[in-house]
Amino acid sequence: MNKKVEKNIMMFAVIIITLWCQLVSAKETGLASGLSDVEIETPDYRERWINATPEERVKIGEEIGEYGGRMKAKEMGLKPIFDGRVGKAIPQGPDQVYYNPKTGEVFVFECKANSSPLNHSFGHKQGTVEHTIKSAERVLKSPKSSPQQKEAAKRVLQAASEGKLKVVVVRTFHEYGKFKKIIIESIAKSTPSTMNMARAIINTLQQWSSQTKVLPKPVPRIPNSTWNRKMITNGFKYLFKYLFKIL
Repeated sequence: MNKKVEKNIMMFAVIIITLWCQLVSAKETGLASGLSDVEIETPDYRERWINATPEERVKIGEEIGEYGGRMKAKEMGLKPIFDGRVGKAIPQGPDQVYYNPKTGEVFVFECKANSSPLNHSFGHKQGTVEHTIKSAERVLKSPKSSPQQKEAAKRVLQAASEGKLKVVVVRTFHEYGKFKKIIIESIAKSTPSTMNMARAIINTLQQWSSQTKVLPKPVPRIPNSTWNRKMITNGFKYLFKYLFKIL
């Protein structure tokens, strides 16, 4: 075996080991499968729906809508700030809040099931940036809000003030509790007007209570050293090209 062949074999081994380490790292961080921070198990609503009263079905419909929101966030690669499962002390406020680790944008999900309407409150319609800002203000002013809700509301106001807020209406369709499909019905984005609205509310809250610290911690980002699926795919492409050259 000459030195050139030995060198090629050594390079081939190094590439294989490197790609394997990248793949393992990606799986450990959840990036290889695109999972969010919390695994979501598919619930069975059909039996509950069939045996439920009309009043109970309204509650089940809300659960289905929120489940659909979590599934859509997972599909979009968003990370949860508040997904509605823990800390929902008051009904007011955003249904679910997520962030995009790549862009720093904050997404508020308004979750609906079947033909459930978008209601009006705080002087605005659900699914608008204006309504989301006012609902976040309501959460921060309420003594009954949970710490999770307050933290999410702070992140919402901060993102809105910076023009980094998107409000998404996610609608989940089901038939007697059996899932059919999940769609994005609309997306509302920040505007100069809503940025000024959020800034005014932040100033008011800071004057209203010195203990209300509205500005949240910076949005965490994925470190540059973290491996993702695209990098792994490109690595394998390079490997195959290299193999064709030496074989």
